[in-house]
This record gives sequence, structure tokens and C-alpha cells, in this order.
Amino acid sequence: MNLHEKNNIVENVKQYLLKTKSISFAGGEPTLQKGHYQILQFLIDNGYTHINLRYNINATNLSFKNVSILDYWHNFKSIKVMLSIDGFGKQFEYLRHGADWESVLENIKKIKEKCPHVELEVNSVVSFFSLESIVELQKDWHEKDIICGNSFKMELITGHNQSYDIQSLPMHHKKRISRIIDNHCDWLHSQNQNILAHKWCEIKKYMMSEHKQHKLSQAKKDIELIDSFRNENFYNTFPKLADVFDDVLPTKH
Repeated sequence: MNLHEKNNIVENVKQYLLKTKSISFAGGEPTLQKGHYQILQFLIDNGYTHINLRYNINATNLSFKNVSILDYWHNFKSIKVMLSIDGFGKQFEYLRHGADWESVLENIKKIKEKCPHVELEVNSVVSFFSLESIVELQKDWHEKDIICGNSFKMELITGHNQSYDIQSLPMHHKKRISRIIDNHCDWLHSQNQNILAHKWCEIKKYMMSEHKQHKLSQAKKDIELIDSFRNENFYNTFPKLADVFDDVLPTKH
């Protein structure tokens, strides 16, 4: 779309809004998009609040120009929110640069308190440096009754970041993480979270099915470049992976 079309997209879709059954808002970040709030206000003004709303957000923000999305959500009966969260604590902040973990926790707390009818799920992208942190996230949030285990979804990293594929891990790390996954699955079964346990078994099977350690050289190059630009340190943030690049040959110039 050109700039004119983008600026008028809300007006252009209004004629369809009162004829649809559901709307999905995805990224960028919908909570920071003016048009998103205009669409919700239009639906409210026309009494069309039985519609199903679906979101993909990262939970780092719940407002736009001092207008809270929660003030809109309480008008709608069916809302499902998929939270894009790939890790826990400082590791989450590394993976989602610029995000603040405590702010995310506070935002989720606000959603649950002010809009308890909103259905929350989590989607995590599994890479070799997010995998262990995702295990910690799932257990912590399930035990604290923030989001239950079976409400966690996972997808393997794809596209331009395939150098972060869990198949690229050195074998000693694969064996170590396999034990972590086994223990996590045992715990999930004990909590009757069998759907998520099955997904972890599939991830473990995928990790061990092929060995792509040759991709680590590109991963090392990318991570060190990003760290230099952001003034961060992968090795300090993920100490259990401190030796992951030890056998990577220096880049030839």
C-alpha cells in the first residue's frame, strides 16, 4: 500500500467490519497502532461487540497515547491473545531487545485483573539459546497460575535465523538439553499438561534427528555483531552455552 492507502485503511474497511465474525490483529505491535483503536471504537459505537477478537502481541505495551487497550477490551465478549514470549527474565530481554521483563509481568497481571474473560496463550520461538529459558518460563508461570502449561505453543526457528536452529548445537549440549526436556516432560505429565509434553518430545526428536553444527560459525558471527551494536553479552546472559562456539573455526578473510 502507498501512504495514502495506509492512512485511509480504517475508513476503507469499515464497510466490512459489521459483516465479519472475527478480526485478527498482528504485528508490528497492534497496541501501538492508532488504526487498531479506531476499529475497536467503531465496533463499540455500532454495538458490534459480539465479534471474536484475536491478537498477537508481545505484552510490552498496553496503551497508545494514554489510551489503554483494556478500556476497549472489557466491551467485547470473546478475546483471545497470543503472547509472543521466547524466554524468562534477562534471557527474554536479550531475545526481545528493548523489552523489560518486569513490565511484561505487570501487563499480564493487569490483563488478568481487569479483563479476566480474555483468553491468554503464549507462543515461543525455539532456538538453541531460547530453549532452556522456555522450559523455565513454562514451569514458573504454570506453578504461579499465570498461564497453564497446555496454553503454551512453540514453533521452531525458521527463515534467515536458521543458524540458531537447535540442530546446530554440539552433541554434548544436545545430550544435556535432552535430559532437561525429559525432566520437563515428566513434570508436565505430573501436572496433566500432556499436550505440551508431547510437543516437547517432538522438539527433542527434531533436535537429535540431524546435526548442523557447521551453522554455528554464522551464528557466532551474527551474535557477536549484535552484541557489539547493542552493548550486550551473549555469554553472560546464557552462561550454560558459554562453550557453544568453542569448536567453531575462525572466519577466513
